[in-house]
Amino acid sequence: MRLVELDQMSRRTAPNQEYEVPFQQVTAEQRAAMVKAEGISGNAVAAEVVSRDGDILFATCAELEKLAMPGTVRGCVDGRPLALHDPFAHTEGTTQPGTTHLVKLRNEAGQPAGSARFTVPEETVTFAAVQPSALSSALLLVPPKTLLPGVHPASAKLVLGGAPEPEAIQATLDRLAGIAPTAQIDPVGIVIESLRQLSIVKGLLGTGMILGLVIGVAAFLVSATDRAMDRRRRTATLTLLGIRTRTLRAAQCAQVLLPLAVGIGGALMAGRLAESSYLVTGGGAVFWDGEGLPLLLLSGLGVLAVAGLASLPMARRHLDPELLRRD
Repeated sequence: MRLVELDQMSRRTAPNQEYEVPFQQVTAEQRAAMVKAEGISGNAVAAEVVSRDGDILFATCAELEKLAMPGTVRGCVDGRPLALHDPFAHTEGTTQPGTTHLVKLRNEAGQPAGSARFTVPEETVTFAAVQPSALSSALLLVPPKTLLPGVHPASAKLVLGGAPEPEAIQATLDRLAGIAPTAQIDPVGIVIESLRQLSIVKGLLGTGMILGLVIGVAAFLVSATDRAMDRRRRTATLTLLGIRTRTLRAAQCAQVLLPLAVGIGGALMAGRLAESSYLVTGGGAVFWDGEGLPLLLLSGLGVLAVAGLASLPMARRHLDPELLRRD
């Protein structure tokens, strides 16, 4: 159950995963390397305005489309500032045409480099940000070339986008940390501790499952051998009476597979119902987690196939006169 809880905490249902990196903690070379890092599909620069009413997003239309929900960007035109409107964000009062926002600037050395003033135009771009998102408070889209080279907003954050799968998130964080080891990299909406705990718990669970599989196979082999030794005389007698080998094998398989199938099926159903009950009572957003179910069913079918094959040698046609004499 702990694994299910951690998995729900660290799993993104959005189509992408965002990462925030403060500009002041990375150099220009490190920012360029992060943008080109493997697993990064989109990037933008978000700067908080002096009035703290929201953020100004420095990005092109293509970059906005990669960070927003797919197919939600409408009315975007490159080359000029545009008002941003997200129906799910509460920025209606700060995106009125004619509203002016001030942004302080700094150079690469971190020294003040004046300020820039941006006015909200009539043209508006509608989009839907993933939730949660660093773009939720964005109120103005500005072309990146508006700022002079070597100058950036004082409170700027580099926003990066990538795949939402837990394995991809962990790999991307490792790559970004390798580029800027001292920078604070914030995966938006993800509890990073739960992500680390999830990998540890999965490793321990995998080790336990492998050990359980080895012990179970060994116990099954011992049991099958013991049953084969016990049934040799009965099998030899039935063969002598004219029972076909195919019939004997079918009977042996049925005696092994039917109880095993009932046991495995009951265990799988009980486990899935327990997981679903845990998710419902725990207030999770997912009530029935189907991830891993096909692999689980294939594993159960594999166990049944191995058990069926192992039961076939019990019905061999070799007749031992000594066994018949004892019988």
